[in-house]
Amino acid sequence: MQSCETSFYAVTFDATALECPVMTRALLLTIGLSATLVVPVSAQTPRVHESVVVSGSAEPVPFDSVGRAVWVLTRDDMARLPIRSVEDILRFASSVDVRARSPYVQADFSIRGGSFGQTLVLLDGVRINDAQSGHHNSDFPVTLDDIERVEVLLGTGSSLFGADALGGTINIITRGPSSQPEFSAVGGEHGLAGARTRLSFGQGQLQQTVSADFIRSSGFKDDRDFENVALSSRTAFGRETRVQIGFVRKDFGAEGFYGPAPSRERTDQTIAALTHGFSLSTWRSTVQAMYRSHGDRFLYDPRQPAAVPKRSSHPRRDHASSCESQPRPAHPGQCRRRAGQ
Repeated sequence: MQSCETSFYAVTFDATALECPVMTRALLLTIGLSATLVVPVSAQTPRVHESVVVSGSAEPVPFDSVGRAVWVLTRDDMARLPIRSVEDILRFASSVDVRARSPYVQADFSIRGGSFGQTLVLLDGVRINDAQSGHHNSDFPVTLDDIERVEVLLGTGSSLFGADALGGTINIITRGPSSQPEFSAVGGEHGLAGARTRLSFGQGQLQQTVSADFIRSSGFKDDRDFENVALSSRTAFGRETRVQIGFVRKDFGAEGFYGPAPSRERTDQTIAALTHGFSLSTWRSTVQAMYRSHGDRFLYDPRQPAAVPKRSSHPRRDHASSCESQPRPAHPGQCRRRAGQ
């Protein structure tokens, strides 16, 4: 009978040993024990991932527990990508179609084949969709430095957000105060120049963050110039109360956007939002009040002032306001267990 030699890493045997049933069972047992012993310790320790998502369900849940298709891009991810605007961020999202007429100016978002009017855009849960046209949904009143993460709910979210979320939902989450001032600048051909900055300060429970962004270009051709300004302010009173104010203005040449004419367009948007959270007994509630104003001034052909109505000299403006409360159990896990008993 041939000998059988075993070690911690390998088992060596001769094929003639398989002629003995007892020896065969011993070899198989030895191989199984050896394979169990050499399993790396890292494979036995699961990695915990607790990234919280707020767009895929009625209450914040860990990413791994979301029962919907949600795409998330965090600030760490954005730091490794060549992005200059929110439109650039969304180009990396699967199933999201970004159609920009010009960089930094105007873009349409559609999700999973839906139209740009069937995509809901939120800023910290505040609707920024324009009632006039979905072409203005890219007028974000925040700077790129203000963004903590971007969440995209792929597919209908009408049961959570309303009829305008038929195709999907884009939720932009802003970040808290930064420990150090931030500043960046950019420059390029066609007179491209821009800068943005962010500064946080405060004392105790009161924290204030302000940011500004400016970028302009003379355009690669006539009537394709642009000049954008964005200002943002975020005031936090402890962890429960937050006041956010944002403003953005875009002045740009729209030659060829809507027809063969050297058109001009100027849009602006202002948003003010108050968010306050509190607990009552076993329930947790978040109250959010907001006001939004959007203006749009469009001249199809400035070369023919006689054909331009007098009302076109003033921007078309729409206003929206809302106040809503989102109550939920303070300990949803306990409520689910009680309901199942």
